[in-house]
Amino acid sequence: MSLIRIETKNHSNFLRERLLFEVEILKEDGTIIKIDEGKKGDVSFFNCELVVENDKFEDEVAIFREYIANILSDLIINRFEEDLLHKVLKANYRYFTLEDKAKLIELASDRLNYLESKDDGAIISQIQRKNRILLEIVDYLADKNLIILEGFVRFRLREYIDELQLAVDQAVNDLALEREYEEFVYLLKHFIESQESKIELINIVKTEQNKFKFLNQFGTVVKNNYLDDELLGLMEQDLEYQDLLISALITLAPQEIVLHFKEPVEIVETIEGIFTERVCICMGCKYCEIDSLNELE
Repeated sequence: MSLIRIETKNHSNFLRERLLFEVEILKEDGTIIKIDEGKKGDVSFFNCELVVENDKFEDEVAIFREYIANILSDLIINRFEEDLLHKVLKANYRYFTLEDKAKLIELASDRLNYLESKDDGAIISQIQRKNRILLEIVDYLADKNLIILEGFVRFRLREYIDELQLAVDQAVNDLALEREYEEFVYLLKHFIESQESKIELINIVKTEQNKFKFLNQFGTVVKNNYLDDELLGLMEQDLEYQDLLISALITLAPQEIVLHFKEPVEIVETIEGIFTERVCICMGCKYCEIDSLNELE
């Protein structure tokens, strides 16, 4: 089909700009598309007609469909997606405040655009989502020349909507965990402020086994039951070990803590959150180099 009609209620401006922009690019490659815009009630429509010679019809029509599908998939990802997240949130989690809802949208978007171990994960994840939608649109346009954009998203992209729903559900869980963590840090912070310090300074150094040792201001290892090697050997998860590290610091309540590491970030942030101005991060010394810590084992 050399004529495709696109209808939309809410996104005519973006659609118009993209259509006209792409038309000029395709014209340079010899593909001519005419755009006829109109309005029917509150619905805007765009009649997109391919002008093609008969001997090039099949090839040009395939390019034409992909051109339309690329524009519409881009529109769905960059314009529809946040609106859809808000609708999912409104339908299932009405009780959140406006501030919480904004945070949940941010967390859900982070979930959707995160791909582990890739520096450009957000871009890759978004492209993968767009490509799935693009292929669905190309398949749809193979035997139809009318696409009502809002209806297409609602009824033909159920898998995509389910993905957004899952992202929102996970965001709600993330927010609950974040609030629990904030409360945990708040309580410990106030507990520490009421405690008497048992030691002036603690250096926390990381060993080759990614465990931690406490050294006092004289470089002597500070023994602590929470960091006992036999007990640590029973720990199966890093999270349990981190809890023991925090517990060991709380029992000592040092006046000053010097961290000789920057990772794991979660440990650094938790220690800074609880002990606030008592904490500083060393910019580099012998304790910061793992190889120099063999003598502490």
